Amino acid sequence: MKNSPQIILIILVFLQFNYQAIAADEFKIKTDSLSLHQPQKNNLLDLGSLTAAGIIGTGVFLEFSKHKDHWYTSKFAFQDEVFKQIHDYTTVVDDYTQFAPLGISLGLIALNKPGNNKRMGQISRLLTSEIIGLTVMGKLKTSTKRRRPNGIAITSFPSGHTTQAFIGARYLDKEFGANYPWLKYTGYVLATFTGVSRVMNNAHWISDILVGAGIGILSVDLTYWAFDKLKKKNISISPIIVRKGAGLKFNILL
Repeated sequence: MKNSPQIILIILVFLQFNYQAIAADEFKIKTDSLSLHQPQKNNLLDLGSLTAAGIIGTGVFLEFSKHKDHWYTSKFAFQDEVFKQIHDYTTVVDDYTQFAPLGISLGLIALNKPGNNKRMGQISRLLTSEIIGLTVMGKLKTSTKRRRPNGIAITSFPSGHTTQAFIGARYLDKEFGANYPWLKYTGYVLATFTGVSRVMNNAHWISDILVGAGIGILSVDLTYWAFDKLKKKNISISPIIVRKGAGLKFNILL
């Protein structure tokens, strides 16, 4: 057990190192003020999006690597190292923390707290992010059919819990982070805890967590970028929910 803190720290670094860099660039708020800032530009090639792509790339490498020389060379070696240090860890808290950042965002929207967009814009962007992220995650699960480390099912890759958690965390950052930076960091901490717990519960490989986190972040970044681009062309996006699923409707404003 003496090395278990290092193992947990490694997982945290994998999931969180990008947000420290983002914070250095974006944290421009006076500590004694919650004044509303101008909406930030949304660029798919910003540091957050590029780092999320790097996280996905790392996850894909670990997923398909067969090397077991070191803990960092494959998902199998990583999982073996974790369980050399941590035994009999079980929790169901991650079933709830995956929705915690989303719940915080919904609360802020319900209370009409200031963000980067008006209320309907906030709701549209949130629903669109959820549709994109969960659709990509679900398609990957059903097409790759990767077995979970506990052997229970072939729905391991990527982690749905982690995808959901990071959709909520990234949305909280993009929409409300400028005015409520402490909530932004709370969202990322909750999302990271969710991912770490999925590994420690032996429900997912580290590769599932990394790819799920990246999908969650990029789905929000893609949504905000698309909304900004299409708005300039008088095109709006409306999420729609039907009996057998959900989708997106594009409206051309003439």
